[in-house]
Amino acid sequence: MEAYGRRLFGIDAPEEQPEQPRTTTVLLVHVDLAALEQAQRDVALVADVAGRLFARLNRRLRRLRTRVYETPERSQMHAAYRAKTRRRHR
Repeated sequence: MEAYGRRLFGIDAPEEQPEQPRTTTVLLVHVDLAALEQAQRDVALVADVAGRLFARLNRRLRRLRTRVYETPERSQMHAAYRAKTRRRHR
């Protein structure tokens, strides 16, 4: 694990620097993991909020789409159009 941490953070290539104390690598990995956990929580929170907003938006759009055809004439015209296009695509 220590060797992986050293490679990950670029700590001492054997010919360049003397041996570093273990605490340096462990501390860096610990801080990095803490930051990673915080970032994961932040991303989860943003995804949750975005999901709720999109769900609300989709509900409103669905309501608006149904309202467009509320008048009998429009409803009838829309039904005729749907029947015509349904035949066309078969």
